[in-house]
Amino acid sequence: MNLPLLLLAGVTLLILGGTSFSLNKLGLPTIVSYMALGLLLRSLITGNELIHFFAEVGIVLLFFLLGLHFPVSKMIKIAKRVLTGGLLDLALSMGGTIGILLLLGFDPTFAVFMGGIAYASSSSITLSLLEQRKRLANPEAEFILALLVFEDIAAPILISLLRNVTAGPLPGAGEYALMVLYMALMIVGTMVFAKYGFGRLEAFIERHVDRDYLILLTAGVALAWAGLAMALGLSEVLGAFLAGVMMAETGRIDDLDRIILPLRNLLLPFFFLEFAASIELQGTIPHPGMLVGIIIYSLLAKIAVGWLGGQLYGLSPRVALRSGFSLLQRGEFSVVIAAMAPPPLNLLGGIYVITTALIGVFSFDRAPRFAQSMARILPDRARTRPANPDPPPSS
Repeated sequence: MNLPLLLLAGVTLLILGGTSFSLNKLGLPTIVSYMALGLLLRSLITGNELIHFFAEVGIVLLFFLLGLHFPVSKMIKIAKRVLTGGLLDLALSMGGTIGILLLLGFDPTFAVFMGGIAYASSSSITLSLLEQRKRLANPEAEFILALLVFEDIAAPILISLLRNVTAGPLPGAGEYALMVLYMALMIVGTMVFAKYGFGRLEAFIERHVDRDYLILLTAGVALAWAGLAMALGLSEVLGAFLAGVMMAETGRIDDLDRIILPLRNLLLPFFFLEFAASIELQGTIPHPGMLVGIIIYSLLAKIAVGWLGGQLYGLSPRVALRSGFSLLQRGEFSVVIAAMAPPPLNLLGGIYVITTALIGVFSFDRAPRFAQSMARILPDRARTRPANPDPPPSS
C-alpha cells in the first residue's frame, strides 16, 4: 500500500516532534531521536528523493547560519584568540586518531575519515547544554564557545577536503592542489561580494525584513553558493558557510537568522533521518575493539584539549578541566563526515556519534565534580594570557 506523501510527511514530523520533546525533557540530545527514528523508518526513507532534497537543504541552511554569525573581521579576531587551543584540538582529536589507526595498520582513507568523525564537538548539543544547565555565565563558557567557533570555521574546509575521498586511494597532490585552488577562488570571491555587494544591503534588508520575498532571496543565496561549490568539486557545506559570511556583512545578522532559523529547524532533522537510514545494519559491527579504543582516546583527547588549551587561554587548572569534560559530545559535523564515508564507516560513525553524545551529556552534568577530583592530581600549566571577558557568540 502506497501511503500519500502528505500523510507520510505529517506522521514523520509528528513523531520527530514528539520524541524530540520527550528527550528534551530528559535532558538528552535530540539528534539521538532523529537517528533512532531514521533506523526505525529505514524502509520508508531509503531512496526517497524528496527526503534527500530536504536533507540537503537542511544541512546547507545549518552551515549558512553558522557562517552568518562570522563576519570576516570577527573570524580573524576569534582565530587569533583561540588559535593555539584550536590547533591543539585539531592535532589531538583528529591527528591523534589518524596516527593511531595508521599505526594499527588501517587503510589511510579509513584513518582520515575516522579522524574527521572524531574531530569536532557538537555546537548544537554543547550550546543547548550550556543554556539548559545555566552555565553560560561560568568562566569556562568563553573558552568553550571560542573553541566551538574555531571548529565551526575549520569543519567546512575539512569536509571539502574529504569530499572526493572514496574507498580507493587518497587523491593525489595534484587533485588536492586543484581543490585548494578552487577553495581559494571561492573564498576570494566571497570576500569581494561581501565587501562590495552585500555590505551595501543593510538598508534594503531593514526595509523589507517582513516581506516574504526576503526569505526567498536569502535562501536563494545560500543554495546558489552551495551549488556553485559543488560545481567546482567542493563541498556544499563550504559554499553554504561562505554564503553566510557574505550575508553577515549586511549587518542584519539577527534579522536574517530569525527568518531562516525556522526553515532550518524544519528541514535539518531529515538529514539525520536520511543518514541513519543509510547505515547498513546487516552482519556484525566491524572492528569493535578499534571503535571502543577510538571512542576512549577521543574522549581523553577532548579532556586534554580543555585542560591544556584552557590554561593557555587563561583559565585556572580546575576551570580548564571543567571545559574539557564539557566538550566530549560529537554531533552534526561527525554525522556529515560519516555520511560521506564508504561502508562500513557510516555504521561506525553512527555508533560513534550516538555513544559520544550520550557520554557527553552525562559528563557535562558532572563536569564540576570530575574537574575537582582530577585537579588534585594534575600539575598546573603556565598561563600565557588572561581570558577575554567578552565571549564570542556561536550558532
